[in-house]
Amino acid sequence: VVPAPTSAIPKTERAKPLGKGESNAVFQDDRVDWDKGYHLKIGTSTRKITLHSGFALTKICGNLTAFIFNYDDVSYGARNSASSLTDEAVVRLAKACPKLKKVQLQGATSLTEEALTAFSRYCANLTSLEITKSRGTSSKFSGAALEALQLEPDRLPQLKKLILTKPSERNTRFMKAMRSLTRDRTELTIQLVNMYEYKKWGDWELEKMSYTYKKGRIQEGPI
Repeated sequence: VVPAPTSAIPKTERAKPLGKGESNAVFQDDRVDWDKGYHLKIGTSTRKITLHSGFALTKICGNLTAFIFNYDDVSYGARNSASSLTDEAVVRLAKACPKLKKVQLQGATSLTEEALTAFSRYCANLTSLEITKSRGTSSKFSGAALEALQLEPDRLPQLKKLILTKPSERNTRFMKAMRSLTRDRTELTIQLVNMYEYKKWGDWELEKMSYTYKKGRIQEGPI
């Protein structure tokens, strides 16, 4: 008797149960920390995720109150970049994480004002927001998003700090909108930054120059 043929159906892998995790989940490198251990660090108690210089920004959200991406490694062979992060991805992030209070997106070269608009629309609890670019790139913001924030004071009512890439000197619309917004929102501080690379001991390092504005006036800069 010849047994009837059977089709080998692979067993589906059972999803790992969601545990408590860590309140502050820190990842140094996505190839090690994330791929092999994200399910141990991220859980029901996670409120903050910090991604360091070995992380290529891609995934994540839920009850998060902070989303931080540090851009601080420009040495040879560095993988530290958010240059491929798109406005579309940021819109999804903002929609998925309405409880965010702090967002830091450094080295996000491709982002436009649509990203700022998304956070203002979906993340009403934000107190600190940074959207800055990598070295040698000026801001793509025209000032329209800042004008909208001034016209709609119910957007981001708790925002205390806004950090953006410094625009070119010709972008007078942006500078006017920025000064007007800080005059209307007296508790808001806006910091404009430029990133520069310089060579030290045979490798590259990053330097940041910033200008701080409050109540329509520059407070300090460059520092």
